[in-house]
Amino acid sequence: MLEKMFNLQERGTDLRTEVVAGVTTFATMAYILFLNPFILSQAGMNGAAVLIASALAAAFGTILIGLIADLPFAMAPGMGMNAYFAFTVCGQMKIPWQTALAAVFLDGCIFLAISVLPLREKMIKDIPYNIKLAASAAIGLFITLIGLRNVGIVINSEATSVTMGHVLQPAILLTLLATMVGGLCLQYNIRGGLLMTLLGTTVAGLFVPGPKGAPVTTWVPFSQWQWPSWELFRQGAFQLDFHGAEQLGLAMIVFTFTFVSLFDTAGTFVGLATKLGWINEEQQTFP
Repeated sequence: MLEKMFNLQERGTDLRTEVVAGVTTFATMAYILFLNPFILSQAGMNGAAVLIASALAAAFGTILIGLIADLPFAMAPGMGMNAYFAFTVCGQMKIPWQTALAAVFLDGCIFLAISVLPLREKMIKDIPYNIKLAASAAIGLFITLIGLRNVGIVINSEATSVTMGHVLQPAILLTLLATMVGGLCLQYNIRGGLLMTLLGTTVAGLFVPGPKGAPVTTWVPFSQWQWPSWELFRQGAFQLDFHGAEQLGLAMIVFTFTFVSLFDTAGTFVGLATKLGWINEEQQTFP
């Protein structure tokens, strides 16, 4: 059934490879389930409700792009959008998060219309090839910076905005070691190497102290696990305030959300398509 649906042999792959790739992709993206609630909670949203929304959005988006577009890409909330939402729109502009959510919804409607129409495809095709690659690299560097700041390798500095932290701390040394091992696995094309690196680092984190003395990895006993409740789900769902968005005149914020969405997703898709050999300097669109 899977062979008929996804043409695995024609694409030079098999079920085992796809399962390993899927688990590896999940492991590399799972940080979003914790980072997205942390960022959006700064805007006043319920962190647990945001976690549920992030998981559902990533799951449905990834399933749809596999079944409808037949592409091996995973979908998840964007890390640039949530920072702009929490720290600029809600933090600096003092706009309630319910009103900001309405702006995000309007951005989604505009983005959907642009994607259905040939406008988005034409826009991506007309962007010079070097700029496409630069956008992909910029997204990777932004996510890298988030990771470096969270682990403490990069810290705030009054003089230069950012500076290097105390790299001899055990948690930072573990991070650097894991990064080197993961890079070697990618360089030498070791199948499942990145997944093994992530799992090994997670287990090692149980015995490595973090900056505050607690282990880097914390095991939550099964007895403390809880299924999400409908009441918790309602604290984040259906809270859009369109009336407030109309009163505050959020047209420029909606435009900014849409602009970031267009180039963020374009850079991600181009980066993945380039690695797969679907796009190069001569072939500027998906085959």
